[in-house]
Amino acid sequence: MNGMIKKEFLYGIRNSKILIIAVTYFFFALSVPIMIKVLLPLLLKSQFPGMSESDIALMIDISQNGSMTTYMSNMFEVGIIVISLTLSGLMAAEINDNTLILPMCSGRKFESILFSKLIVFGLILSMTAITSMLVTYGYSGLIFGYDINFLAVIKSALLDGLFMIFVLSLILAYGTFIKKPIATGLMTIGTVYVISIVGSLLKINTYFPSGLTAEANQFRTLMDSNTILPVIITVSIIVFIHIITLYRLKTMEWLTGFKVG
Repeated sequence: MNGMIKKEFLYGIRNSKILIIAVTYFFFALSVPIMIKVLLPLLLKSQFPGMSESDIALMIDISQNGSMTTYMSNMFEVGIIVISLTLSGLMAAEINDNTLILPMCSGRKFESILFSKLIVFGLILSMTAITSMLVTYGYSGLIFGYDINFLAVIKSALLDGLFMIFVLSLILAYGTFIKKPIATGLMTIGTVYVISIVGSLLKINTYFPSGLTAEANQFRTLMDSNTILPVIITVSIIVFIHIITLYRLKTMEWLTGFKVG
């Protein structure tokens, strides 16, 4: 297992996947406060020369809370796309190229192959999500002042990190079934957006993994059903997804006429 974990970590470094993920997160973490403080007001003033500061404040939430919610929105809208496409080949490319045959022939179990990917990239995604949110909190606080409770930010960061593990689970599962990296990425993006849209329209986010991001956007310290229920449901879905993925790995055909049980 340790050897597989090291392999996945080196794979992420060699193929710049870890770098792409880090750059995506920290670009938004550092750029959003400046955009809220400087760029958007300048843009509005250039388009509407007579607009006063109070008018701008009515259109833009120029505060730490506004900066943090904008960061979360950008990461959901753009970050999910970048992450899904960047990691789409984690399982799909290896199955399509038959590169998983080598560790299987050397005695590696399907469990170690699957869980090493989950552990390495799950930790990378969750830790990057948590760290970048703390960076946004600190940076926006220096610019606007601190108006969000630090414990609320920690809670939101942990929820966002769990949601990223859910996204990774979808990538691994779709990659196992579809075996095409681009199609895997698009299916993951589509699933995440459909869940979010349906949950918001029907007001049932609490029962979906999208409830994690909905609650994270509130920056509350309170631990109630809006927090606990999505966490339990999401963890249960992640476990179910990996059971199905593992079953698929054990029953699919590897190479022509060769089946690994």
